[in-house]
Amino acid sequence: MADTGRIETDGSHINSGGTEHLVCPFGEGGRGFRPDVGSGYGSLHSTLTKARTEAPVFYQEDMHLWVISRHDDVVRVLQDDGRFSSSVRHVILDGLRADAREILAATSTFSAPNLGFDHVPDHTRLRRPFVRYFSARGVLEREAAIRRTAGLLLDTMAERPGTVDLVHNYSRPLATRVIMDVIGLPATDYRLLERYGEAVHSFFFGLVPPDRQVQAALEVREWEEYLDRFIELRLREPADDLTSYLLREIDAGRAEYSRAEIIGFLSFDIVGAGIRSMSFALPNLCRELLRTGGYWAALRDDPSLFENLFAEALRRSTLGLGLYRQTTTEVELGGVTLPPGAIVWVMTASADHDEKYFPDPDVFDPNRPNLRRSVSFGHSLHFCLGQNLARLATRVGVEELMRRYPDPRLVPDQVNEYDPSTNLMVMSRLLVDLPVAAGS
Repeated sequence: MADTGRIETDGSHINSGGTEHLVCPFGEGGRGFRPDVGSGYGSLHSTLTKARTEAPVFYQEDMHLWVISRHDDVVRVLQDDGRFSSSVRHVILDGLRADAREILAATSTFSAPNLGFDHVPDHTRLRRPFVRYFSARGVLEREAAIRRTAGLLLDTMAERPGTVDLVHNYSRPLATRVIMDVIGLPATDYRLLERYGEAVHSFFFGLVPPDRQVQAALEVREWEEYLDRFIELRLREPADDLTSYLLREIDAGRAEYSRAEIIGFLSFDIVGAGIRSMSFALPNLCRELLRTGGYWAALRDDPSLFENLFAEALRRSTLGLGLYRQTTTEVELGGVTLPPGAIVWVMTASADHDEKYFPDPDVFDPNRPNLRRSVSFGHSLHFCLGQNLARLATRVGVEELMRRYPDPRLVPDQVNEYDPSTNLMVMSRLLVDLPVAAGS
């Protein structure tokens, strides 16, 4: 990563550009702040509590970025895309070996404007065609298909009752197949999408080893060639899917997308950012319901409880550590002056545990009055486009699981395991004991 916005430090004191020196609780240069390191993120929230309490805005020299941890400051940054730009692709590319970086810089996934990394006017232009499509009402058209897919996966699970990995056997294949169905990709290309999707996801959110970076970059390029052929197919043979919908909107003059932007949208916004996020929500909710007394049975008996349980599960055990932004001008935040060009790490995981709005934040409480203040799906301009689809897939997936297995149990004393990542906490497994399925 480029040394953008680097500041001088004096021991464990932060030189904040003319403001009062603040003692950093994470040692010289903030180097002791590494929330992505450790077994199962066990110390994450104690670390974030220390940041909110003692140094809500500080500089981490090893990462070359500013860490923002209080809810009010996080929301302020996410609301101000003018002074805190989301155009931070270079943060990812700068950390890669040169030959991989050269390949990726020529791809639509990394170069075309998209919803994740671009701001107005491009963001408005790119998002507008999908507001109704991904609305709560719009995604309901997918419910029957999602329910069928969940049923087929549960049929397979019923063939081997006992202990199952809910991530590997249910949530991840469900999310992958839902995304394939939305785009319109043939079910026979499931393994292909797994491979390509993993390549895209790993660059944006994972940890790609240097000896794997060139091959993964070539897979991104190959994936885009696949998408280009698929778009040509949908131009000749439209269907009831997102790709055909977008092409119709473009043809009717209601959407402005170049071919590169269509590819980038499907590659990053839908597949790269969608599959892991959607696959996280279901096991995360199940884990909270099963480890917190009575909530599984309560939801099973009263499905109307879903919305608050879903929101509180995401608030308490969030998917993302945070979001990256870059200052476009000198700006004061939390009593600290940030220079132009500074990279900031906006800790949404910390914001969702800020005691100011969420008292006793480690307690699972779906009746919290301030749940709407959660930033688990982002905030403002970049609020997650697919959050209604993720909510629907999780609701349907849990409903079908409950119908087949009314009384599952978490395997006791299991160690939390997560996918390798710099910025996401995606469970790689969740072991659950399933009794014989209802009706078997």
